[in-house]
Amino acid sequence: KLIEQLVKKCPKVVLDINGCPTTLLHVVLSHISKPGALIALIIENGGQAMLNETGPLGNRPLQNTVQDVVIKQLIEYGAHLDAVNSCGHTVYDTINIFAPHLLPECTVDRLSCISARTVAVGNICYQSMDLPPRIKSFISLHDRNTQDYILRNEIHFIGDDIKK
Repeated sequence: KLIEQLVKKCPKVVLDINGCPTTLLHVVLSHISKPGALIALIIENGGQAMLNETGPLGNRPLQNTVQDVVIKQLIEYGAHLDAVNSCGHTVYDTINIFAPHLLPECTVDRLSCISARTVAVGNICYQSMDLPPRIKSFISLHDRNTQDYILRNEIHFIGDDIKK
């Protein structure tokens, strides 16, 4: 019940010990030595969006762990291997360096991911288009040049709902 409430109350961002915005999933990966069960609780209680969010250094959850079992778990839950961090490196690139044996033998990209990369690589100015925020956010997930501009503009801090 507590995890469900945390995911609902702060679905995108909490502040880490340095005051930097991060997700609950990033906090768990950074501070829990065997996070598997807690990751499952977070994801199964509405935290799926956290699988592809960036942390304070611009890395995705898959780029913040070296534990084989955790990498495999996050991939199974649907983390995007083609998501880029704020330096333009994909999750696939990172895993290929540190744990290439965990990469699926045959990766088939989703059509939506291919489309998003096509928009990003084609330098189409999607940020200024009249698109739903979730579409802009999805494209920025695959855009090596965005440095998570869209995602950072949609961050919701704890207490934002109280101010309204």
